[in-house]
Order: sequence, then C-alpha cells, then structure tokens
Amino acid sequence: MSRKADVSQQKRLFHVLTSLVTTISFLAYFAMATGEGIAYNVVTVRHRHKNAPDTVDEIFRQVFWVRWLNWGLTFSLILINLAMLSGLNGASLLVSVSANAIMFVTGLISVFGGHGGTRWAWFTISCLSYLTVVYHTGFLGRRATLAKDNQSRAFYASIAGYFLVLLLIYPVIWAASSNARRMSIDAEIIIYAILDVLSQGVFGYWLLVSHDSMQSITLSIDGFWSNGVGNEGAIRVGDNEGA
Repeated sequence: MSRKADVSQQKRLFHVLTSLVTTISFLAYFAMATGEGIAYNVVTVRHRHKNAPDTVDEIFRQVFWVRWLNWGLTFSLILINLAMLSGLNGASLLVSVSANAIMFVTGLISVFGGHGGTRWAWFTISCLSYLTVVYHTGFLGRRATLAKDNQSRAFYASIAGYFLVLLLIYPVIWAASSNARRMSIDAEIIIYAILDVLSQGVFGYWLLVSHDSMQSITLSIDGFWSNGVGNEGAIRVGDNEGA
C-alpha cells in the first residue's frame, strides 16, 4: 500500500507543476487586465535641423513588466517538467533554470535600456542565456533519455523541441518591438498572448495527456516529494547526556 501511495504522489508532480504554471499565468494576465504591472520606458529622440534649433521628442512606451515575471517563473517550472521527464541530473537542471532566469532578467533590462548600445548588449546576454537553456534542456536532456525506451525518447524530443522553438520566438519579438521599436504595442500584446497560450496552456495539456496515456513514461522521485521529511536514523545530541 505504501509503495502504491508513493507512485501516486510521484505521478502528481507533472500535474502540480502544470497547475502552478497556469495559475501564475492567470494572475499575470489578471494584473495586466486591471492595469497593474505596467511601467513606461521613456526614450528621448533628438532631431537635428540644418537651419533651425534641434528639437527633442520624448517617446513613452508601455512595458508590461509583470509579463516578464510570469515568464521567469512559469518557464522555470516548465524546464523542471522537462528535466523530470528526461531524467536530467540536478546540476544541469539548476544551470538551465538559472539561465532561464538570467534570460528574462537581462531581457527586461534591455527593454528599459536607454542607450542603443547598452540595450543591445543586454539583449545579447539574454540570447546567450537562451543558448545555455537549449544546451542543457535540449542536448543534455535528449542524451539523458537514451536510457529510456523509444517511445519516451521520441516524446521528449517532440515536446522539448516544441518548447525550445517557442522560447526562441520571444527574443525575436523583444528585438522587433521594445528594442528596435518596429512593432506596435497592440501587435506585441497579441503575439505574446498567442505565444503564452502555446508555451504554457498547449504545452501543459500535451504533457499531461501524453503522461496519462503512455505507460512507458515513468517518473522516479524518491525522498522528500513522496515521503516528506522523516526523522528516521537521525542522531539527537543531548538525549543521553545525563545517562
């Protein structure tokens, strides 16, 4: 009975993480819908005239910073899902999650960057962080699945590739919208909404449906997740000092 309970607890991990992803995403969009989590990036543009004094324009662009918080949290949870699915080691998972956080933090800094060179320098760091995520989740994660059966390997390659391709599109939109300012706010909002549905909602549905229907997809996590914190075998200093 205890072993069956452990297995049941382990299988809930994907469901718990996916539920957290959708909950955080809902809260982020609720905040944006109610006018919260919004800031303005002010860019000063100087126009030089040959026979007249220079003129200066200040351009205000909305930045939905809560959206970046949403990405940093939810995509880290998705990377944990992929690591559990592939059997990726903890060190690679830590690097992947950290790189994901750096990717979005530096991306947000680039959005608020005033000087063009500085803005694109932060954007470059964000892109390098993305490549780190691809290496650990895509390459090392794929290698970790070699110990599994063909069905599990094929499923991981499909779902990990799907997520990493979607993740690549985000920096492209950053570059075209907030950094280069070649895209309107309305177009930016629509594209981000579609990407979020695909990367969070569709990904989670695909993962849970496949996990429940494919018997070959197994998850083995012993210890705290299944059993909690136990005191068995602990040494208590001082209990027998008076004996």
